[in-house]
Amino acid sequence: ETVTQGVLCWLMVGRPGFTLVEMLVVMGMMLCVVRLTAPTGGRSVRRREYDRVRDTSLGGLSEAQADTMAGTRGSAWGVAFFPNSITRYKGDSFITRDPVFDLVTDFQNQVIISGTVDVAFTRPFGQVSAPAQITIADNELNISSVITVNQSGAIEIN
Repeated sequence: ETVTQGVLCWLMVGRPGFTLVEMLVVMGMMLCVVRLTAPTGGRSVRRREYDRVRDTSLGGLSEAQADTMAGTRGSAWGVAFFPNSITRYKGDSFITRDPVFDLVTDFQNQVIISGTVDVAFTRPFGQVSAPAQITIADNELNISSVITVNQSGAIEIN
């Protein structure tokens, strides 16, 4: 039996478990890992929310235009943008919409939407009466996207 094995046996005899010092060392290492990854995790959550708002806006516009062109429920469709939500609606404008068909997506305050508030597509070709520009931004992450809808209804993002 070597000296190391003898010391280990002596340390473990009658002691099933961990000492306070061992537990404190492990907890200290875990705390260091958490402190190093927390800022990255927060940015990641913010970025996911930003991406969700951007993708929901783009998808909502595309779906509203497709429903308008298809004549879904015999109506035009549109998308309205608000500080904490996006509403896909049935109707010629948000004001005159049929609220029974509203599809509302809420999001967190950190994402800012500005620009055109109401984008309504016209039948039968999915055009808009005036060009639209919607900016989606997160100032803390220093990122933004601009969605444009030209008069012929083409939807682009940059």
